[in-house]
Amino acid sequence: MDYFKQKERGKLIYLYKEYNTNAFLKKAEAYLKIYPDDIDIRYKRATIYRRLEKFEEAIEELKYSLNIKHDSNCLSALYFIYYHLNMYKEALELVPVLYEKGGIDPYSVSITELVMKKALDIPIKVKKGTRGDYIRTQIFSYSSTLAFEHIQEHLYNPEQEAKFNENVDVAYLLNTVRNNIDNSKKLNINEVLEVHNFAIPNIGNNKGNVCNYIKVVVVPNTNHVVTIYPTDSVIFSKVSDLEYDYNLLFRKEEPKVKRISQIDKFNSRYKRV
Repeated sequence: MDYFKQKERGKLIYLYKEYNTNAFLKKAEAYLKIYPDDIDIRYKRATIYRRLEKFEEAIEELKYSLNIKHDSNCLSALYFIYYHLNMYKEALELVPVLYEKGGIDPYSVSITELVMKKALDIPIKVKKGTRGDYIRTQIFSYSSTLAFEHIQEHLYNPEQEAKFNENVDVAYLLNTVRNNIDNSKKLNINEVLEVHNFAIPNIGNNKGNVCNYIKVVVVPNTNHVVTIYPTDSVIFSKVSDLEYDYNLLFRKEEPKVKRISQIDKFNSRYKRV
């Protein structure tokens, strides 16, 4: 690598790490005119375009790079952009390459493939007992009762690091979140399912840290909540407001009932199956 290229590349990498977006984009434009085949810089520019929600520019950048040579970072980035934008047909065309050459772990590919094929009514076979069986079950045939049981683990199970405060009514929380999903914007991140963050002061704790937010995971393009748990780590600009009744969410007295009674209560109140 010649000295000039090495020097300019170093500046670009520094700007990228410092999240100096405007300076990076301006400098990358000039740099890539001289060194158009620098895949790593193109990949970094694509990630910035996505962060800015300039999806068309990001896609073109990644496709250009992949036409030069196979790069696992560019391939996975392009796949997740297609997936995020519900461009399922385009994403599915990349699935065989991902299984063959990697870039994304096979489990994540299998879950996203399942979501897309279910949405497009494409038949798919799944082996029982495989990793992520709960998620696969919820994608195939959603059950509010099963989701409620799963979310309650963050209330009763001492092994859970992220735990709700003991007076949180999980049944009310689940139903409220489901009714608010349509008013929330999903996070623009690489995840196999759709993720939303909502603000709720003092909702729980994570490893002793007070949590004022919840992370909500849903089957993409639905209000089918797969899990909810408290979090103390969010991007503040990506947090949605949640409309809820404080007195209903935080019970004044913790009812002394068995877990199965809580589940029956949930089914009776919201009549979900």
